[in-house]
Amino acid sequence: MWNTEHTFIDCDGWWRQRLELEVELGRAITPKRMLEGMIKKRKKWNAVANFITAVLSRKEADERAIQAAERNVVI
Repeated sequence: MWNTEHTFIDCDGWWRQRLELEVELGRAITPKRMLEGMIKKRKKWNAVANFITAVLSRKEADERAIQAAERNVVI
């Protein structure tokens, strides 16, 4: 099931990006910790924003590829 928390916190597809963010924030990420980091320092705000942008951009590109493949299926 897709939801925001799964995508950003649990999904195995983004483990590398999540690990980089955890290094930047200095601890394992949770929604609360992401918000706390964003509030405290501009650098952490940017790290979280970059993480979210990267994940959503990739998800959108993957979805477009799936839709294109579906349109090209011959029945």
